[in-house]
Amino acid sequence: SLVIRGAAMQCRITTEDPTNGFRPDTGRITAYRSPGGAGIRLGGGAVLGGEIGAHFDSMLVKLTCRGRDFPAAVARAYRALAEFR
Repeated sequence: SLVIRGAAMQCRITTEDPTNGFRPDTGRITAYRSPGGAGIRLGGGAVLGGEIGAHFDSMLVKLTCRGRDFPAAVARAYRALAEFR
């Protein structure tokens, strides 16, 4: 039988500019600090000094957070998002 153990949620960190119709933004990454810790997983290739071109996928990093239940996963996501720089 299937037993549900925990919950997870995913956030996509992009270079889209909400003040410009969510169009992709371009340029060099001049500051970057990613979150970490238990229940946090990052997938992506954002690096300090990296160049974001006009023909680049706007997603920099995929953040996956897991917890014992959905509220715990959400709390980890809030913390992780606050740690991004």
